[in-house]
Amino acid sequence: MSISLRTIATALLALMLTSPAIADYPERQIRMIVNFSAGGTTDAIARVLASKVETLLGTNIVVSNVAGAGGTLGIAQTAQGRGDGYLIGTANMPAFAIIPHLRSVPYKPFEDLVQIAAVLPYEYAVLVRNDAPWQSWEEFVEYVRANPGKVTYGSVGAGTTNHLVMARIGMQLGLDWTHVPFQGGVKASAALLGGHIDVINNTMASVASALQAGEIRALMVTSEKRF
Repeated sequence: MSISLRTIATALLALMLTSPAIADYPERQIRMIVNFSAGGTTDAIARVLASKVETLLGTNIVVSNVAGAGGTLGIAQTAQGRGDGYLIGTANMPAFAIIPHLRSVPYKPFEDLVQIAAVLPYEYAVLVRNDAPWQSWEEFVEYVRANPGKVTYGSVGAGTTNHLVMARIGMQLGLDWTHVPFQGGVKASAALLGGHIDVINNTMASVASALQAGEIRALMVTSEKRF
């Protein structure tokens, strides 16, 4: 479920005003940590959000990208804040609720962090280069089955949503393929275009320009309808 920007700003203000140490919030600029690289979906959403909330709160919001480890590096920096409302950050669901159960992370999701609002859901697409030999999802699946271990797919990090989606697809269809994690969707897309991997599962915002330029194409989407 998406929530309006005004609701987010109001929630942020209400949350921070629970501290008796704050008289008039905000009194200075706010830093927002984006836990993925610049140019990707999370980054694009965060910058639009920051711009709108700046107007509503009447202060500057400085966006910083701290990518890596499936989004956990950025969240770890956000968790080190003083809790006074001047350091906020984005958090993808896996880095908040899944990855901490798979490996050690330097934060406790439900103790060190407070969710202000859910911002925006988005769907994924499985994409290949435009010159790839597969013209349909069915052809691709048939090829993977006939060539176990040969096909590589990229994600924005181990344990992230697009990694888990591909892992689930692989389990359901009995596909033997190799996962290659990257620090963000932009780098994963660049690897696809450079021929370093065969396929990626990514959000449309991360690959919109490449799609429009005819450099890549989608074999399937995770939404109920085509988009």
